[in-house]
Amino acid sequence: MQPDEDWQKDLFGRLERYVREAYALVRGKEAIVRAFISEARLLPETTRQTLQEFMLKRKAMFVASLQQAQDAGLVRKGLDLSSAADFIRDALQCAMLRHTAYGDDEESVAAHLKGVTEIFYQGIKS
Repeated sequence: MQPDEDWQKDLFGRLERYVREAYALVRGKEAIVRAFISEARLLPETTRQTLQEFMLKRKAMFVASLQQAQDAGLVRKGLDLSSAADFIRDALQCAMLRHTAYGDDEESVAAHLKGVTEIFYQGIKS
């Protein structure tokens, strides 16, 4: 995701690309994601803070993009954009856990991510 990217031209397409790229990042860092999901409270405070700062920065960038789309009338007003960003993060983490546990093929992973994007888009669009 580019901080200055204009999401107004093709919201669904941008969301779909964001979901694919964020999923690839999560899948590529599977061990760190799994450790943070399952053992965050056991990690040293400095490690936990570093990971939280990274995640909050990424979340803030995504929320800012959704805010731009909302300001343009593409995302419904009154929607809690922070919760929406959490939904996407959680859906992608669950997808990674599911796909690495069950060994889904590329085609079914792509279909799953497209489904996540479609559900998210239908839930936020104006």
